[in-house]
Amino acid sequence: MSKEVEIVQDDVVELQPWMEILPMVKSSDDQAADMVASILEAADLEGILALSETIGLRELVGKTLTLRGASLRIGEVDRKQTIYATINGFNDDTGEDLVITTGAAKVLAQLAKFQMLNLWPVRVRVISIASKTDPLRKTLQFVSPESF
Repeated sequence: MSKEVEIVQDDVVELQPWMEILPMVKSSDDQAADMVASILEAADLEGILALSETIGLRELVGKTLTLRGASLRIGEVDRKQTIYATINGFNDDTGEDLVITTGAAKVLAQLAKFQMLNLWPVRVRVISIASKTDPLRKTLQFVSPESF
């Protein structure tokens, strides 16, 4: 990991100036517009009142997913601006549609590269591995589903 990326908490990356220029980063204004758009696109009362349910990527370790797309979002942890991803996809085993969130540094980089190369949809397997610098710390990443 580059020295310019600071880990604020486990799997939460502090926002760096270069990250803001990535086309997939959404500002808080964009996030609000997305929320309003999803309500306005709802076809019925259930859709209008539905809560946006998300699942943390850590809860999907060992699962194979098909990712349809992602956006990077700006947040705040401990009064520091951070960046995290919102990923749209589905669980290959169950077919369940998912909205996944993560701040894992390697996953953020992988998502940015998927976007740059326009690889959507992409099938991945979520794994958790011991950090090379701190064996007690687990990091998340995507691998090819055929890898395991």
